Amino acid sequence: MPCKIASAKLVIPWLFGALGVPATFTGFLVPIREAGVLLPQLAVAAAVRRLAIRKGVWVLAGGLIGLIGDWLGAAATVLVLGLLSLIAAAYSLKLPEVSEPY
Repeated sequence: MPCKIASAKLVIPWLFGALGVPATFTGFLVPIREAGVLLPQLAVAAAVRRLAIRKGVWVLAGGLIGLIGDWLGAAATVLVLGLLSLIAAAYSLKLPEVSEPY
C-alpha cells in the first residue's frame, strides 16, 4: 500500500505539480525510484538466492516498506503543516495597510 500512496508515477508527480515544483525534478522521480530498487539488488540478490527459505526476507522487506511508507506520510504531513505555520507567521508580521482618514 505505501508503494501506491507514494507512487513515483502518479501521486508524487501530482503533488509536485500542485506545489509548483519544476518539471525537471518530476522527470527524475521514476529513474531514481527504479535505480533505487535495482542497484541494491546487485548486492543482496546472491545472498537471498542462497537461502533455502526466503519467506523471512520477504516479510522483512514488506515490513520495512510499510514502516518507511508511514514515515514518509508523517514527514510529509509535518513538513506541510510546518510550512503552513511559517506562512501564517509571516502573514502575521505583515503590517495591515493603513488607510488615510477622510
